[in-house]
Amino acid sequence: MAITSSKSIVAGNKHQLWQEAVAKALGGRSEQVLTSKTLDALVRGPLLTLADNPQNSGIAGQFPFTRGVSSQREHSLPWGICCEVFVSDDEQANRLVLQELLGGASAIQLQLKRSDCSLKAVLRGVDLNIAAVSLQPGVYTGQYAKELIQLLSRKHIDLAKISGNFGLSAIGFAVSDDTICDLSKWTIANAPGISSLSICSNLVHEAGGTEALELAWLAAETAHNMRTLLHAGIKPDDAAKQMQAIISVDADLHLGIAKLRAARRIWGQVVTAFGVSQQAASLQIHARSSLRMFSRYDPWVNILRTSTAAMAAVLGGAQEVAVTPFTYRLGQADEMARRLARNTQIVLMEECAAAKVIDPAGGSYAHEQMSEQLALKAWEYFQTIEAQGGLVAAIDNGWLGKTVAQMRDTRQQLIRKRKISIIGVNQYANLHEESPNTSDCRPPVTPDNRACLDQFYDAEEFEQLRDQAKSLSGKVFIASLGTLKQSALRVGFVKNLLAAGGIETTKAKHWQNKTEMLADFDVAVTPIVVVCGTDAQYGTEMVQLAAKFRAKDAKQVWIAGGLEVPENFAGRMAIGDDVIAILQVVLSALGVRK
Repeated sequence: MAITSSKSIVAGNKHQLWQEAVAKALGGRSEQVLTSKTLDALVRGPLLTLADNPQNSGIAGQFPFTRGVSSQREHSLPWGICCEVFVSDDEQANRLVLQELLGGASAIQLQLKRSDCSLKAVLRGVDLNIAAVSLQPGVYTGQYAKELIQLLSRKHIDLAKISGNFGLSAIGFAVSDDTICDLSKWTIANAPGISSLSICSNLVHEAGGTEALELAWLAAETAHNMRTLLHAGIKPDDAAKQMQAIISVDADLHLGIAKLRAARRIWGQVVTAFGVSQQAASLQIHARSSLRMFSRYDPWVNILRTSTAAMAAVLGGAQEVAVTPFTYRLGQADEMARRLARNTQIVLMEECAAAKVIDPAGGSYAHEQMSEQLALKAWEYFQTIEAQGGLVAAIDNGWLGKTVAQMRDTRQQLIRKRKISIIGVNQYANLHEESPNTSDCRPPVTPDNRACLDQFYDAEEFEQLRDQAKSLSGKVFIASLGTLKQSALRVGFVKNLLAAGGIETTKAKHWQNKTEMLADFDVAVTPIVVVCGTDAQYGTEMVQLAAKFRAKDAKQVWIAGGLEVPENFAGRMAIGDDVIAILQVVLSALGVRK
C-alpha cells in the first residue's frame, strides 16, 4: 500500500475546499472563466500549485540561474542604479551626468546619437574608479568604445576594478565583427569587469513584440555572438562574459519577474551548448523601463508604471536597472523628473528592502509556472529562427518584422477594445489635466537598428485622437433614462469611453419625461446624443426617441449597451467594442478632421 503524507492530504483538502468555494461563487460556471492568457497564449490561472509546475527552479547562484546569479546580495549596492543620459550637447550632458551621480546613481549609460560627441567633455569631473560608464547600443558605439578606452588610459584608472559595457551589437546596430572581436579581446586582457556586447532583445519589445519573442531574440543574438567570438579564437567562458542583455520591463509586475527569470534559464541553455562552463553561464541583465508603456496624456501615471517596472526588475534579479523619467514622451526631463526616477530605485533599495531576499518570487507557482511557460515558448521561437539560418537570416527574409507586426496588431486590437487598459488614456482619461514642465529637446525614439524595428507606443492611437479633439467646442448630450441610479453605470461607461477621445459630455439628469429631456437638448452645443439606461428601459419607444432627437437636427444618436442597435440609432457603445472606431465616427460627426 502506498503511503500518503499528512501534508499531501491537508493540501488536497484545501484545494478541494477552494474549488467548492469558487464553484459556489461562480454559480455553476467553470473556474476557467477566472483564467486569462498573455499575448503568447500562456495561461495565467486563478490558483497555481505544485501540481501545475513540479519543476524545481533550482538554487540561487547555481545553474541554470533561474533564481538569480548569486546566492546573496551585496549589502551596500545590491544592484546598479543606472541613469540614461541623452547626449545632445556635451556640456549639458556633463551637468546631467554629475547631477545623476551626486543624486544617488551608481552607473551611467550614455545615449550617443552623433558622431562628433566628446566623451572627455561629457565625463569631465566624473570619478571613473567609482562610476560605471556604459554606452547605449547604437551605430557609433564602436567609435566611442575606443575613445572611452583612451580616456581610461589617460586617467590611469585601475582597469581591474572598474565595470561597464561598450554596447556593441552586430545584429542590433550592425557593428562590424572585427570591431566586436578586437574590443572583446581588449576587455578580456585588460578590464575583466567591462563587457563589450549588448544583446538588444529590447528592440522586439519596443516594437510591440511579445515577451517570448523578446527572449527568442536574446537566445538567437547570443548564439550569433558566440559563433563570432569563438571563430576569433576567444575561449567559451571568456566569450560568455562579454555579453549583457538589455531587457525592457513594463508595468505587468508578475510577467516582468517571470521574463527575467526565464531569460537567465534560456541564456544558460544556449551558452552551455557552445562549451561554456555552468559556472560562467550566468547572464548579466540591464533592465530598463519599457518605453512603449509611456503616455503623453496624463503622464503622471508614468510614475506608477515605472515604479512597478523597477520593482519587477529588482525582484526578477536584474543586476542593473534604469528607470526612465516620467516625462519621456514630452521632452527633455527636468531635475524633478530625473530625481523621481532615481529615487524610485533608492526607495526600493533603502526603504522597501526589495533586495533583502534572493528571488522572492521563488516557490510562488504563479511565477514558477509563468517562467516555465515563457522559457518553453521562447525556445520554440528560437528554434524557428535557427532553422532559418539564425537571427540575421530571420531579419533579412522578413520573418522577424512580419511576426512582430502581427503581434503589434493583436496588441493594438486589445488596447482598442480596452482589454488592455492604459490608465489616463483608454480608461479614466482626465480632460482637464495639467502637464509637467519639460524642455523642447526630445531624445530620438526610433533607433536606426539593423532589424528596422520602429518604436511603438501603446497609447499612440488614442493620443492622436486627443490631439485632434483639442479643436472641439461642442459636447455629447447624455440622455439618461429613469433615475440617476438606474442610468449611472452606463452613463459612467459612456463618459469614460468618450473622454478617451478627448470628448466632453453633459451631466446626467433625472427628467420627469421625454418631452422635458428633448427640451433641454441644444443641437448647437451638443449635436450628438447617447441614450443611457437599463436593458429593461430599452424598448420600441427607443426608435421613436431617436427619431425625435433627429427631428431636432441631432447629427447622431447612439445607445449605451443593449442587445442590438435599434432603428434610427447611429450605433452602440458597449463593452468589448472597438473604441477607436467609435471615437473616429463621433469626432468626424463633431466636425473634427484628421
